[in-house]
Amino acid sequence: MFADGQKLQMQMSFCSLQRISSGSCWPQCSNGATCSSEGICSCRTGWNGSDCTIPTCSRCLNNGSCSAPNQCSCMTGWTGSDCSIPICLPSCQNNGSCISPGVCKCTSNWMDSDCTTPICSIPCSNGFCSNPEVCNCTAGWEGVSCQKPICSKPCLNNGTCSSPNVCTCTSGWNGPDCSTPVCSNGCLNNGTCSSPNTCTCASGWNGPDCANPICTSPCLNNGSCAAPNKCSCMSGWSGSDCSIPVCFSLCQNNGSCISPGVCNCTSGWTDSHCTTPVCSTPCSNGICSSPGVCTCTTGWKGQIAKLVPICSEGCLNNGICVSPEVCSCPTGWKQPNCAIAICLPECSNNGICQSPGVCQCTADWSGSDCKTPVCKAQCRNGAVCTSPGVCSCPSGWSGSTCEIPICTTSCLNGGVCQSPDVCSCSSGWTGSNCKSPICSPVCSNGGTCSSSRTCICPTGWKGNDCTQPVCNQGCKNGGVCVTPGGCACPRGWTGPDCGKQAGGGCYYGKDKINLVEGGQRYIEKLKVGDRVWSLNIDENSFIEDEIILMMHNEPYQSDMFYTIETIDGNEISLTKTHNIPIYDPKTNQIKFLRASKVTIKHHLIVFNRKVAIKNITTASRLGFFSPLTMSGSLFVNNISTSVFSDSYGVSPNTLQRFFTPIRIYYRFMKWYFGNDYNPFETHSEEGLHPIIQYLKQNTLMCKFIYYGLQNIVLLMIFYMVYKYYPTNISVPFYKTFMRSDNV
Repeated sequence: MFADGQKLQMQMSFCSLQRISSGSCWPQCSNGATCSSEGICSCRTGWNGSDCTIPTCSRCLNNGSCSAPNQCSCMTGWTGSDCSIPICLPSCQNNGSCISPGVCKCTSNWMDSDCTTPICSIPCSNGFCSNPEVCNCTAGWEGVSCQKPICSKPCLNNGTCSSPNVCTCTSGWNGPDCSTPVCSNGCLNNGTCSSPNTCTCASGWNGPDCANPICTSPCLNNGSCAAPNKCSCMSGWSGSDCSIPVCFSLCQNNGSCISPGVCNCTSGWTDSHCTTPVCSTPCSNGICSSPGVCTCTTGWKGQIAKLVPICSEGCLNNGICVSPEVCSCPTGWKQPNCAIAICLPECSNNGICQSPGVCQCTADWSGSDCKTPVCKAQCRNGAVCTSPGVCSCPSGWSGSTCEIPICTTSCLNGGVCQSPDVCSCSSGWTGSNCKSPICSPVCSNGGTCSSSRTCICPTGWKGNDCTQPVCNQGCKNGGVCVTPGGCACPRGWTGPDCGKQAGGGCYYGKDKINLVEGGQRYIEKLKVGDRVWSLNIDENSFIEDEIILMMHNEPYQSDMFYTIETIDGNEISLTKTHNIPIYDPKTNQIKFLRASKVTIKHHLIVFNRKVAIKNITTASRLGFFSPLTMSGSLFVNNISTSVFSDSYGVSPNTLQRFFTPIRIYYRFMKWYFGNDYNPFETHSEEGLHPIIQYLKQNTLMCKFIYYGLQNIVLLMIFYMVYKYYPTNISVPFYKTFMRSDNV
């Protein structure tokens, strides 16, 4: 709390007081100590200090503290007179030994946190490990590792026991004990399966599956044996052995059935049942009505050998009469007598087919089929003549021949419609319909030119050409408005109006810290109440620490980071004003430096080891954060760091004492409201915490109060000494004070 010179002055002052007191000791000697004539306390064994109030112990290990003579007050997890014995709860079983708080070292046959789980080197497949190398099998299993199933009945015919009371049979066998033969196709017609795929058939049947009946007399004419001694005949046959042919229609006119459906007809008759008469000369255009007799159809005449068709109106244009009243016309002509010409496609719109393929069109139509309309005045601008004298105009054109362009919005201020929706504007006007005046200079950033030839600027811009941005909130602290509502802030300031003081030293959000419960976490994911590891003030042992306040969070802002890499591959990224403890080989001291002043001649503290620096680089990175811990330090990427920057103008140790009220308040509120309560919770998760922002804005005032309190306490001590020793202290004390100053 005091500067080194102040401590030396006070120590010498008290020494002077003790020499002057002539047997009186101040403060008074405690714990049975005696005060010598020189004003010095002679302490009893086990006590120390100027007033014998400090107990002494031979040693207290593992961060234990001496609470009474030779009596240590141990940290959680340790016991013993010197705090050297670790505590494991629950205790280590089966000869396991407790090697550190809550950590058992088990013998080779046991495992788990308290050494209660036995180990079987061969896993128990169907059971559980009940003792080292001993499996307790479930019902139906046996063997060293419970891998062998038990079948109460043996598996026959080379079957194997595959699971409890379940046999896996070889091919051809089935049943719970593999004693039942299997015939894959089954045994039909009351046959029995006597061995794998072997049937014993009933009388009248045979075959591998007893599906084939037996007929003692063979079935003829492709008949098949359908049942024992019963033939199934093919169509056209009958009889017990399928030897009798069948004609389904009786043979007529004295014909006889000689094979299935085949009659042997007498002379003059034919077909399958002898009902069709036969004429030796075929009747071309008539029918054979009886053997050797033709009856002619209408339109035919003549003898059997020469029949002629009759066409009553004749066949024109070289047509030929090919059958009664039917002409065969040449190409281009059609029935009824080849007098009508054919046009394909047909003549439309009252056109007349004058000769094969030639249409005679009316005056309003043209084309080979008279479907093309005629417009005497030619249609322009891509228009199409859709009916006689009518042009169908494309979009944007009108007029009888589509020669007039259309502007859907009238061209104003003397503009002329030059093509569809395109106006040719007169001087001084622009726009699709020439309604927009032209300003000089041109209106920028979406500004519009008014009729008075001045720019009307959109929100956020101003000036005669709308090129000057507007920041309604103003730009503070020397900031400059560069975009609508956006200020370019000078160094040390941030925020939309440059009214927010920029952060000091911060960590990179993607660096990691070690959690007390195990594992690591990104700094950007930290929250108040997280238990983390830090190094003690001497940088030689680990302590359990806690995040009590997120002083600065900027996940979406970039800053320049100094990345320091050690020769063993560890690295850390810090903003330039962030403090970090380094070891200086030249002075053999550990001291705090801002990141921008660290050089490769220094060493970092890595796992309480001093490791040389390999490389230092700088780069802009997104996201920086500043957590505050109870100890004032933080273990980041296995490297010891301070949570403070030097932007306050004081040392990290002074800042640690300066933040003591915040730590006391945090502990009290957690004790009062519970561990889940966050005493410093705010609605915003970004930027400086309001407490830190207040301290930065009032740094000079806070320094004045801090150092003022120090001096007030010092003056009060001087006053008390002077008051209680007014006559004897003045000159010697002054001399001692002056000597201490000279020192």
